[in-house]
Amino acid sequence: MRPANIDLPADEVARELVRGYLDAAATARAQIANGRHPGALHDLRVALRRLRVSLRAYAPYVADTIPDKIRKRARDLARVTNVARDAEVQLAWVDSLGRKVGVVGRPGRRWLRAHLVAQRKNAYHTIRSKALPEFDRLSRRLRHALESRAAAPSKKHVRRRIRFAQAAGRCLRENTARLSADLGRIGSVDDEAEVHAARIAAKRLHYLVEPLVTGKEAATVLKPLKMLQDRLGALHDRHVLARNLDRALKSGAPGDVLPSLCMLALRNRLEADGLYKDIARSYLAGRAPVLLRMLRDFARKLAARSVHSASRV
Repeated sequence: MRPANIDLPADEVARELVRGYLDAAATARAQIANGRHPGALHDLRVALRRLRVSLRAYAPYVADTIPDKIRKRARDLARVTNVARDAEVQLAWVDSLGRKVGVVGRPGRRWLRAHLVAQRKNAYHTIRSKALPEFDRLSRRLRHALESRAAAPSKKHVRRRIRFAQAAGRCLRENTARLSADLGRIGSVDDEAEVHAARIAAKRLHYLVEPLVTGKEAATVLKPLKMLQDRLGALHDRHVLARNLDRALKSGAPGDVLPSLCMLALRNRLEADGLYKDIARSYLAGRAPVLLRMLRDFARKLAARSVHSASRV
């Protein structure tokens, strides 16, 4: 999506962002329905996440256009895709093991793969039967809300000269503070909830910054933020797989594959330990202050730009 014109009124740009993300989600929705695009679920999830982040972050500027009910529906819809996404990520991990697990690990690998394939199949059935029709309803209502205000931007925000740069700067400051707090709560590899919260905070910041930067700025601000998001996401995936394996060991798997599954669980744990050490070294006690300072500086730059732009109106 092209970068936003941050000197325009906040409500106008926020609606344009929402419209663009909705178009991207609609394209991915059609690809899921015809089954011809293997990355369509990922594309739909990303578009819905970007849509949700924009609706939430800029709610004060589009409240007269988009009611809370629509924002909540977008949130609930995105959550429906979680099971399919988790199954696909875990399948990719299982497939990456190949012959590395040896003779002892192969029965568990085969059982876990079949289990995940069935889980993914059921999740896609739910998406096609429930999520896609719900998306169609959400899309109609959201487009109607956007079109009803397209010719009448909020006079309130134009009059007060609230530029998108000012609104975006405010959102970045708030979300940077949240990411800082969430990172500070991570103390060990077992802090699953804290890792998840920090991952979500980093992802929100990524989606907020994305339409604001181009060129060199994109490389210096967006790249390190995306790296943090990816590393926290990888550790989160290990946590999800650990819970899946734990359930299988306790009740789901036949007895003859339990030793093999234990081996896979140990391998997953070792990978989680390695990911946590990397995150702790690079971000919890290393680069995080640099990244957070960079984000705060960028937010201040936006605020300064909005003041300069307003003085010329």
